[in-house]
Amino acid sequence: MPSVDGKVKDKDVVMGDEGFDVVMANKSDEKLGLCSGGKIGVCYGRNADDLPTPDKAAQLVKLHSIKYVRIYDSNIQVIKAFANTGVELMIGVPNSDLLAFSQYQSNVDTWLKNSILPYYPATMITYITVGAEVTESRINVSSLVVPAMTNVHAALEKARLHKRIKVSSTHSLGVLSRSFPPSAGAFNSSYAFFLRPMLEFLVENESPFMVDLYPYYAYRDSPTNVSLSYALFSSSSSDIVDPNTGLVYTNMFDAQLDAVFFALMALNFRTLEVMVTESGWPNKGSAKETVATTDDAQTYNTNLIRHVINDTGTPAKPGEEIDVYIFSLFNENRKPGLESERHWGLFYPDRTSIYSLDLTGRGNVDVITGGNMTSSNRTWCVASSNASELDLQNALDWACGSGNVDCSAIQPSQPCYQPDTLVSHASYAFNSYYHQNGASDVACSFGGTGIRTTKDPSYDNCIYATSRFYNSLPPISKAYGTLCLLTTAACQLGILSPGSISLFYPFVLSHFQAYHDHLMKDIHKVYIVLSNLVEILATLVWRLLTNFFFLGKFSINFGIRLLMIARYGVQLERGPFDKRPADFLWMMMFGAFSLLVSFVCHPSFIFPFLRDFTGLYASICLEQRVSRCPDQHIWPCYAKGILSTMGNAFTGCYLWFTTYA
Repeated sequence: MPSVDGKVKDKDVVMGDEGFDVVMANKSDEKLGLCSGGKIGVCYGRNADDLPTPDKAAQLVKLHSIKYVRIYDSNIQVIKAFANTGVELMIGVPNSDLLAFSQYQSNVDTWLKNSILPYYPATMITYITVGAEVTESRINVSSLVVPAMTNVHAALEKARLHKRIKVSSTHSLGVLSRSFPPSAGAFNSSYAFFLRPMLEFLVENESPFMVDLYPYYAYRDSPTNVSLSYALFSSSSSDIVDPNTGLVYTNMFDAQLDAVFFALMALNFRTLEVMVTESGWPNKGSAKETVATTDDAQTYNTNLIRHVINDTGTPAKPGEEIDVYIFSLFNENRKPGLESERHWGLFYPDRTSIYSLDLTGRGNVDVITGGNMTSSNRTWCVASSNASELDLQNALDWACGSGNVDCSAIQPSQPCYQPDTLVSHASYAFNSYYHQNGASDVACSFGGTGIRTTKDPSYDNCIYATSRFYNSLPPISKAYGTLCLLTTAACQLGILSPGSISLFYPFVLSHFQAYHDHLMKDIHKVYIVLSNLVEILATLVWRLLTNFFFLGKFSINFGIRLLMIARYGVQLERGPFDKRPADFLWMMMFGAFSLLVSFVCHPSFIFPFLRDFTGLYASICLEQRVSRCPDQHIWPCYAKGILSTMGNAFTGCYLWFTTYA
């Protein structure tokens, strides 16, 4: 049994992870009025030091229409994060708690009272897993599982929740002594002392038998006996016939699952439901782990989803609905073992996709992105997955060189660098060239390595160019960038005088003094007082605002400042201030006010326009990256960003003053 979020290999297969398991309902189907089938799940482990907060994880779950989530503990912050989300939650009792849960009923009652009942039913808890892969544990806790399960069920019964919350436990395939051929599947006799009572408990309480299946390990450990296409559900794989039953197997997943079915039938538990609580494929590995790639991971999980959604069942149980949890939601950088152990995720910790995956399994799938096709007159150009690496690399080099494409976004630490694959980087470069050159068929050729698609390949902060790029910008950044562009254009065309919108404190103060003296002479004339106040507002006060909109004449510096808004402003508004435009606007206002106040203290070092305000975006983003401020604690980085912007502005002003004054 693995420790927190670990996996353990045993014979053909392995696994366990103490983090989350996320189940994605294939029930876009329900909304569409289609028949429901098996559910698709994604394990969401927490063995990492760079994962998003539970609130952010819950947002990601909702974003991808995930309806079922499994966690392996009863972490209160996680449980609270899924309250009122419509997500059904499966929680767990870790192996380390089995002794306490098996010995005293009072321990379980207290746990239920403190950790579950306060948050139920706002958080819809439906399953409790007691222990995880106990047969793989370094410490033998197998004998504790059934007593602990019994106590948990008794506590639920006292709370009258035993019909709504089911109790079970998970197992690796190592619980079998034999799994091939499938019809010979049998449980290891050394586990009989706790397995039979557990199976009787599951049947009595209508709970499923939970098992983790990993064809990847079977292929990795025996590539001469198992073909890759057979492990990946590939249609080109050679069929395997069970000599005892004559059943034909086209993939290893079905063979492993049927081995479990036959093992249960051998003990006369024919009607017991089986749930696959983990299955997946690593997206990266060491040099020796040659099949741990994004392409193979995408292929396996895509085919697995379709297999489950279509209710294909298995050769032994055709048409059987099977619930499967894919491992895993995130890459986890603290997991021990081979390189692949840290790369099973569908998403990077920053919530960007490692590879595209159609989670519903029902759409018309774009062969390039794996996503559902959308009806739109917009098109993008992306790299063909069928192109050779040599051709793709040559095309990418040409696009970023002679093609004059700005490829800075696919450099390390930039928004489109991850996933770090040739296809992903080439897709970004191809699309940029495509739209720079009229979005024509010829512009998406690249020697046959590029193809057009109507599925937007943009993800998170990586925005693929399109003729409607402007409409895709978030509201605050779009409004500010537009005002800056229009103001600069008006000044450039002579429609507006820069002097009428500039902020130069000596000028403002002297004019306020002149207005004050004028008012004192005619204080008894109300209309003169009012007209002077209007003139003050029209010519002076508004400069406190308008000086932020002029970015200088059209030049390279103007382009850089506008790019800061389009890039870093969008990054902030879609990142820590996602769906919080009011907070983002307040951030801008507070930053502007801070700069205005700071320049009052140094009136000799003043430009008439605070163009350096645009640098505030970049400073905050930089501070967040360096200091690793989480999204919900952005303000310390924000304060540092303001100070950094002030420092840069004062330095620039000082150099200008000493050079030209």
